[in-house]
Amino acid sequence: QPHFAYPVQNNVVIRDFQNPNNNKSLVYTDFMNKVTCVQYSPNGNYLAAGDEKGKVRIFSYNLETREVVVKKEHSMLAGAVLSIAWTDDGQRIAAAGEGKDAFAKAVLAESGTKVGDLFGPSKNINSIDLKPKPYRLIMAGEGYEIYAFDGVPFKHFKTIQPHTNFINKIAYN
Repeated sequence: QPHFAYPVQNNVVIRDFQNPNNNKSLVYTDFMNKVTCVQYSPNGNYLAAGDEKGKVRIFSYNLETREVVVKKEHSMLAGAVLSIAWTDDGQRIAAAGEGKDAFAKAVLAESGTKVGDLFGPSKNINSIDLKPKPYRLIMAGEGYEIYAFDGVPFKHFKTIQPHTNFINKIAYN
C-alpha cells in the first residue's frame, strides 16, 4: 500500500496515500532537531530524514503497529540537509545542503563510509539526484552551477552553467 511522508518541525509524518484521512498515519517524533527533508529508499522499505544539524537518519516503519525501527544515523554535513538521494540498489545515500567546506556527501547507507569526494560547490546545494548504473550524481544550488560526478567512488566530471540564476530542484535520468 503506498504511503507518503513529509517533515513537520522535529517530526516526520507518514500517511496512507489511498486514504490519507484515515487513522492509519504515523507521526515519528524522535528527532532532536528540525527535520528538513525526507526521501524513500528505492524499494520503499526505508525513509531517510535529514535535519537542520546535518544528520541523516535511516529508518523503517509499520503503519499498522505504528512501530519505527532506526537502521542508521550518519553525520553528513555541517549545516541543514536540504536534499537526499539514494542509489537504485539502496546501498548508497547522498545528502546535500548547507555546509562549511563541503556542501554534499555520499556514503554507504549501512556503514557511513564515504564513497567519493563531492567537492566543487562554494555555496549551499538545494538539490541532489543519482542516476542508476553507471552511477552519476548531479547537484545544484545557490552557486548557480550544476555539478556532475561519475562514480562510484564519485569523482568530479563536469560543471555546467545553467540558463537561470536559481535552481530549486534538479532531476537526472
